[in-house]
Amino acid sequence: MIQQSVLDEYRPYYDNEVPEAVARIASDSLFEPIVRFVFPDEDYAAFVENFRRLGSVYDFQTKIMDKAICNIVRATATDLSYSGIDHIDPKKSYTYISNHRDIVLDSAILQTIFYANDIKTSEITFGSNLMRPQIV
Repeated sequence: MIQQSVLDEYRPYYDNEVPEAVARIASDSLFEPIVRFVFPDEDYAAFVENFRRLGSVYDFQTKIMDKAICNIVRATATDLSYSGIDHIDPKKSYTYISNHRDIVLDSAILQTIFYANDIKTSEITFGSNLMRPQIV
């Protein structure tokens, strides 16, 4: 049996860990350039103030990442389509596995699709080689 502590660095955040993670992310030197790139029309000071108020993973996914992913898709794609969403039963649990090189972006787009279709967002994790720098 694998000890839980061995996998801790790979697991998604729990809600009670969000305030500490948000504070760490907001104080990272890469935060401002990322925010200004992904949210070019946002007032940076107001964004940071709202970001620091996030209290749950769901808040982060719906108040930050949903808009971020929509902005990224608008800026980089001519169209985004998906199908099969009607086969997902919101009352059931699923495991989604990806081996694509854009693991993080693919998963984030999936969250946006779920959110737009009133389906509970999922937890995302990926290898430690993609978790550098620490802002990730």
